[in-house]
Amino acid sequence: MKKTFENHLVDGLLPEKFQMHERIGKGGSGTVYRFSTPEDKGRFYAIKRMQIENEKERQMILKEISNLDKIKSFHQKPKSISEYHGYYIHEGGDYDDCNYCLVFDDHPKTLEDLITSHIKKKNAVSFDYLHQFFREFLFGMAFLQGIKINHRDLKPKNLLIDEQNHLKIIDYGIAEDFSELDSRKSITKSTKYEIAIAGTENYMSPELLSALMDQNSQDLVEINPYKSDVFSFGLIMLELGSLRKVARKNKDLNQMKGEIKENLKNMEESYENEITEKDQKRIFQRIMTTMEKCLSLDPMDREDFVQIFKEQLTWERNNEKFLYHILLEEMELDDIRSFFSTGEKDFIEKHAKLTLEKIKKEQQILKNQEENSKLLNLKEELKAT
Repeated sequence: MKKTFENHLVDGLLPEKFQMHERIGKGGSGTVYRFSTPEDKGRFYAIKRMQIENEKERQMILKEISNLDKIKSFHQKPKSISEYHGYYIHEGGDYDDCNYCLVFDDHPKTLEDLITSHIKKKNAVSFDYLHQFFREFLFGMAFLQGIKINHRDLKPKNLLIDEQNHLKIIDYGIAEDFSELDSRKSITKSTKYEIAIAGTENYMSPELLSALMDQNSQDLVEINPYKSDVFSFGLIMLELGSLRKVARKNKDLNQMKGEIKENLKNMEESYENEITEKDQKRIFQRIMTTMEKCLSLDPMDREDFVQIFKEQLTWERNNEKFLYHILLEEMELDDIRSFFSTGEKDFIEKHAKLTLEKIKKEQQILKNQEENSKLLNLKEELKAT
């Protein structure tokens, strides 16, 4: 049977020119291969090939493509969002039936590879990399929440590390787009959605894990999906910092709580000697505090990615002359999108004036109040005499 292509790729890529090198992974939603093209020597692509056997599978793939198209439509994104180049439909040739093939940039290793490597060498990831990965991972997740995409399968295997050691978030196979369900700009602490129970057990939030254990539970569970991902984010950062997994024996939540506490302690001890500078100590303590909140078993005690993102920018800039947090307290999701579309430096320069003006107004109000108070005191004194 002759192979045919229905091409939906961008950036001038042509599927008939792809040269397959090797299979690099297989998961529940497809098989991933490494490809290159004659024009891009030294550059590799990852192609996720998914065979369609029924209409339900086709709809799931179209949903993933829709999520990826939405993410790609934002031209300025955090570095941690992996580059997607579109898809093509492949029929015939060496493959059976109809295959949807999604094309991404390929990178040499996963975060899981990095953690395994450091466990074998028995040395911690450097603080600079820990801070960098924390920041890149957080910014990527805040961006996704800002455009109302919920990943739902965060794990070290779904985080790639590129040639410059930057983190890349991949695999939106079970991601959800909540744009139609939530027209509001922001979500509250108690916002919940009804979603299917899905993800990787070892990195699931306690609320998802409890629903999975509940024999009377249906396939759907009502939770705040962003905060569920926040717990997964915390587990991954804890694994990176402590080089220890949180075991899920018998899915015991009390045991999980104990192991989280122990691993946080081990992480703090492992960086004690490396961190000597005052600023590093301050940043590390903030990272630890953030992770403790992320790893709370009660989702009501967790903040979502946008809230953590705003706080992170605040405490990283606490030495600057203007009170940046006044602006950040009022940032909505539209501002988060603006942050990534204009770039951090331009965004800060653009809003610094507004922030300073607001501070001056507040200072003037306080000054007027003080003057009024002094005037009233003077009047009282004159009356008394």
